Amino acid sequence: MQRVVIIDNDKLSVEALANVLTREGYVVHKAYDGVQGLSAIRSYTPAFVLLDLFMPEIDGRRLCHYLKTEQEFE
Repeated sequence: MQRVVIIDNDKLSVEALANVLTREGYVVHKAYDGVQGLSAIRSYTPAFVLLDLFMPEIDGRRLCHYLKTEQEFE
């Protein structure tokens, strides 16, 4: 099973996406801000990440930039 991390501060959106992806056979991990999201990515090594651009703590653009530039995520 492939893992996915969903990162969004809108809990209803996270739950809706998680329900759809779970039905499709994905293992879903949820995070509600950029800091939680980064932790989840490090912990679960997902096949892909769905994230919101506008979030508290670390926004989606900054998180993407970090993921693209850090060697641990190559």
